[in-house]
Amino acid sequence: MLELILSHRGNILFLTGLVRRAFLPLYGELYAKVILYP
Repeated sequence: MLELILSHRGNILFLTGLVRRAFLPLYGELYAKVILYP
């Protein structure tokens, strides 16, 4: 049971990591547009 919970938590962390990695370039572009090119 504990192993299942731990693996489930690991999967969630993995998924959030993938989502963050996918959205990081978008945030970078927006940040550059807002900060560097007012």
